[in-house]
Amino acid sequence: MLRLFLFLLPCLALAQYPKAMDFSKLYQGKLDSVVVIHRTGWTKETSWPGAPEEERITEERKSLPLSKGKRLLKILKDKTVYKEEYPWVIDVVSSFLFYANGNEVLTLHFSTETKQLTMYKGDELIFAGMSKGSLTQSLIRYLKP
Repeated sequence: MLRLFLFLLPCLALAQYPKAMDFSKLYQGKLDSVVVIHRTGWTKETSWPGAPEEERITEERKSLPLSKGKRLLKILKDKTVYKEEYPWVIDVVSSFLFYANGNEVLTLHFSTETKQLTMYKGDELIFAGMSKGSLTQSLIRYLKP
């Protein structure tokens, strides 16, 4: 029993509590632009024995065509693309930044490895969990160069 507890303790420490999607706080207006920050690499927690460095993260920033940004925002309104599970926080995540009138109105952080998804409106967390279905497919497709 003690071994099981000692095994589960680090798992719980690395997990983030899920937060149900708050659709009332999802941005509903018109977008000016969407910026994608695609991060790849590894962290100290995800590196392997003999890795050349303890941590290496590369970042590529690009603008998403406005039509794809609007389509992504439409997919975010679908209640079936969210999974309320405990997301892991040790993975390298890419970001989608939605802008309106020059201000950031919505931020998504997404991991291609774990399907972890967190969404913020300003500093306020509006979802923490996992993506599924068409949302996962779209996010991965938009991250490809």
